[in-house]
Amino acid sequence: MKTIYKEFICPQCGGLRYINVIGICFECNNKNNLELLAKKRKFEHNLNTFIQSLSIEV
Repeated sequence: MKTIYKEFICPQCGGLRYINVIGICFECNNKNNLELLAKKRKFEHNLNTFIQSLSIEV
C-alpha cells in the first residue's frame, strides 16, 4: 500500500509541510532529535570528564 501524506501547517516552523506521526514536519522532528542527541552527548561527556577527574585524584 502507498503511504498517504496530508499537507498541514507545522506548529513549530509555520511552514506548509507534510504531516507525520508526531504531528510536526520532518525538518522540525529531525532538528528536535538532533538537539536531544547533542544534549545527551554533552551530558555524557561532562559525566565522563568528572569521573576521570575523580579517578586521577585517588
